[in-house]
Amino acid sequence: MIYQSILILKSRVYRRTQGRKYALEVYDIIAASADKVDFPQLENNIYINLSFDLELGFNGYFYKNQFKNAIKKGAEALDNIKPICNYLEDSQIEYNVQIVGQLLTNNLSDHIFSSEQIGVIKKHPEIFSLDHLTCQNLSNSLVELGSHGFSHRVFQNLSREEANWELDKVIDIFEKRFKKRPVFMSFPKNKLAYVDLLLEKGIPYYRSIEQFMSLDKGGMPLGMMLSSITITPRELDKILKIIKQNQQPFLLHLWSHFTEMSVEKFDQYIKVMKNNGCLFTTTSSYLKKINNQI
Repeated sequence: MIYQSILILKSRVYRRTQGRKYALEVYDIIAASADKVDFPQLENNIYINLSFDLELGFNGYFYKNQFKNAIKKGAEALDNIKPICNYLEDSQIEYNVQIVGQLLTNNLSDHIFSSEQIGVIKKHPEIFSLDHLTCQNLSNSLVELGSHGFSHRVFQNLSREEANWELDKVIDIFEKRFKKRPVFMSFPKNKLAYVDLLLEKGIPYYRSIEQFMSLDKGGMPLGMMLSSITITPRELDKILKIIKQNQQPFLLHLWSHFTEMSVEKFDQYIKVMKNNGCLFTTTSSYLKKINNQI
């Protein structure tokens, strides 16, 4: 059985890594969710939804005032984003990108940022904004754009009024910059709150914190973080082979932040997916394929 096979693999990973959080969780997740699909899936395929949260300098370190680490992580993402986007475009791979809205405007709100934070942002503008070329790269037809909040503040820490303000700001700036609304939301730190506001504002999909959420109800099953720290290409290969042995259709959401790996390392994971016959999809195109099948 798929569940027993993954438990064996899980125990091996545990012994070698001494308990990497995400790598341990994903084996039970995949084993269980393979048999708990409650909405139509496409036959005989493993679909991969690659999903990138783009925050650059507005990361967790920034809001802890650990500015040296924030700038370092932001610089890593800046170095990786264009090569990875170019690689995906050359490979004709569909994917999702969720952008922190503040990266798209130079207007800073003093009710969000302290004077010290504003000083850091102004000193390192390349880490706290997206240039025109990057926005062009993200505007091609293979990319489905979504929101990662406006400021990257955790929604669970916001009032309803603040969350409403964040979403309105994101929608406004997306319409000005990309001429369209975001269609997907990845909540900062994957901590959900005020999900009903998304639907009210016409953002139909979001990354769920559940593995058994039906996408046709709005929530993308959480899947797992794609990172060399959480899972190796060899482990991913084992997982995909186990899924294939189950001979059931499967949707796997793999998310990261452009900081986890270089394009050379990223290529190793993509080759594993392709070698296992996986197909790539965005959130909405997956649902369109399902609806066309029904």
